[in-house]
Amino acid sequence: MLKYDEKLDYIIFNVNIQNDFNCQPIPISSEKSIIGEDVFAIGNPLGLENTLSKGIISGYRENNNYIQTTTEITNGSSGGPLMNMRGEVVGIT
Repeated sequence: MLKYDEKLDYIIFNVNIQNDFNCQPIPISSEKSIIGEDVFAIGNPLGLENTLSKGIISGYRENNNYIQTTTEITNGSSGGPLMNMRGEVVGIT
């Protein structure tokens, strides 16, 4: 485990993958998203697999530590990546 926060309900961890398993990590954006930029979240709300919700970056809060988005985040989608339209992670839902 690299980092966790009980209050914000997230955990960041490493996964050791064997050499015969072919996968690529999702890239993390090196640029701050602009207000109005399209974003999306992928999740599994209520057991429905691979759902996608689209929205925009609508603002930043608490000294730019939190992203405000119009993307619908429901139970089961939280904790996943918030992604830009280039397929890069911009935040954690």
